[in-house]
Amino acid sequence: MSAVVTKLSITVLCENTASGRLLGEHGLALWVEAGDFSLLFDTGGGRTLAANASELQVDLARASAIVISHGHYDHCGGLAQALEGTGPVDVYMAPEAFAGKYGPHCQGQAPRYIGPPKMAGEYQELGARFLPGPAVLAPGVYLTKATPRSGFEDDRGGFRVRLGQDLVPDLFRDEQVLVVHTPGGTVVISGCAHTGIINSVLQAMEVTGNQRLLGVFGGTHLVEASTGRTSATVEALSRLNPGYLGTCHCTGFFASARLYAAFSGRFLPLAAGHSWQYPPREDA
Repeated sequence: MSAVVTKLSITVLCENTASGRLLGEHGLALWVEAGDFSLLFDTGGGRTLAANASELQVDLARASAIVISHGHYDHCGGLAQALEGTGPVDVYMAPEAFAGKYGPHCQGQAPRYIGPPKMAGEYQELGARFLPGPAVLAPGVYLTKATPRSGFEDDRGGFRVRLGQDLVPDLFRDEQVLVVHTPGGTVVISGCAHTGIINSVLQAMEVTGNQRLLGVFGGTHLVEASTGRTSATVEALSRLNPGYLGTCHCTGFFASARLYAAFSGRFLPLAAGHSWQYPPREDA
């Protein structure tokens, strides 16, 4: 049995939507506190991280690490801004994240670059100490490489990566998932789950050895999924029986509505400013 984290909190710093005086942007950043270990999971698109962290009284200098789930701008665009707050820090970002990322082709339009706004060396000059995953970040806190797409989640989504002079389908070899092992079960934190949220959850439970799924948080990339794939995802999640399901960012309105209907008492529509913690507060 792997080590467990007895106290966990997840606070949304950046998201497409926001509450109160916070700012919204297309992107995702989560502040994660696992016992005495704090980390920043993704950094948003670069416009709201510092302002929202200040408003929420989150001191980025307390981060022991930054995790970048994959190399799309809406997850790593705020990395330079984050490094201003953290100072020199370990950054878990796969080398493949800098391979040259491009969005789905639109008819009659040139491919659109959606990768990191800076080169790796520029981030290193700002204090980034790049490390690869998978890794054990702290006792009970793990970073896993995403599993290859399979089954009903084998959907390329039209994203491309540069290979020499060509743009080829992106297999998202850079994608990473954060996993926390608690006494209540496995917690899975995803940036976009381009390789499939079910694949990510199953791999996470293998890492912890705990088949009880306490929570799934983050993006699920169901925003453009077919009705069939969304239904299959809901059915698979129902079998996995998460205690909490906090989706956001790339999940999309229609998929969120389906998930809310299936997990109404456990579904948390996340926005900047929202937080979740384990064990739950007695007044929650």
